[in-house]
Amino acid sequence: MKFCFVDTSIINQLGSDSELQGAVFKFLEEENCHLTISFYNLIELKYSKPAQIIYLKHLLNRKSIFVLKPFDSLLNDEFKSYPKANYKSPIFFPLTIEILEHFIKSEKFVQTSAEFMNSRSILLENMQNEMPQIGETASAYVERRILANLKVMHGEWLNAKSEIDFSKFRALSSEYYLRYYKFFKLKDRKPRTSDPADVLMSSGLDYLDFIITEKNMAHDINEIRRKEKFFIDLTAFP
Repeated sequence: MKFCFVDTSIINQLGSDSELQGAVFKFLEEENCHLTISFYNLIELKYSKPAQIIYLKHLLNRKSIFVLKPFDSLLNDEFKSYPKANYKSPIFFPLTIEILEHFIKSEKFVQTSAEFMNSRSILLENMQNEMPQIGETASAYVERRILANLKVMHGEWLNAKSEIDFSKFRALSSEYYLRYYKFFKLKDRKPRTSDPADVLMSSGLDYLDFIITEKNMAHDINEIRRKEKFFIDLTAFP
């Protein structure tokens, strides 16, 4: 089964651009691929483009849509599988109209959504502050940040290890490679309030086959694949 992640900007366009919608649907059919979104897509749609939630319901009448596991679930799968590779599905659940309606009205979703939208500037600042050391390569930065996260979440387990196979922590690697390229690689790029959502939803990308996204994100992913030999099986379309 193949999965194609579609980010919020593309979902917004699908609702009003029939030519783009036709091209995306044709691609999904030719590749026998399922449309995939994240919790952060739903948060952004509900707050920035609430009308697109209605389009998402319409879309569910025509296409199957799957929700990607959040970062903590993916990392938990990887941690439990270590030192073997994680072969569990990156999909949290298939989305239906009933689940969508219940989910976006739930108290937990409303509260979590509001907290995230109100804290984006702080999240962005925190992400930018986790800077690479002088002369630090992307791979060295990613490994250092993985160790820092594991120390916080699984310190006792980490202390008992003489070495770590970083390749088994694909969710953390995805997020920190993207952080490196989005915030530190291009010095003239101006951060945006949408960046935290892009970074947080990226944790599952290395488990997917395709992503249709905006130009900058696609460029970052393709650069990471070319230069870092990561996202090897992921194809990014702008």
